[in-house]
Amino acid sequence: MAKKKTAKKKTKGKKKKGPNKTRGGFSTFMRGAVKWCFVLGLWVAIGLGIMIAWYATELPDVTEAMVFERRPTIIVKASDGTILDRYGDIKGESVSTEDLPSH
Repeated sequence: MAKKKTAKKKTKGKKKKGPNKTRGGFSTFMRGAVKWCFVLGLWVAIGLGIMIAWYATELPDVTEAMVFERRPTIIVKASDGTILDRYGDIKGESVSTEDLPSH
């Protein structure tokens, strides 16, 4: 049997080119700048989150902060019963809201 010869297709000298990879210099720069600003922003957000979490672990407990301890009031009186001085957190008598002026 005789072998059949297959015809090879000859291609012309031009090859197919992909999309034009060279763009304008400014648009390439802006595209890269926006990308790296976004990446930098993500890293800053991650860093701030870690820093806030670090300092949040060192905060005091909220229930402990609500306890108010007052020093006892010491009143120094003269021999006739008049008050000479008061020491401590409470300096005077309690005042109700009705006794306060309107302004």
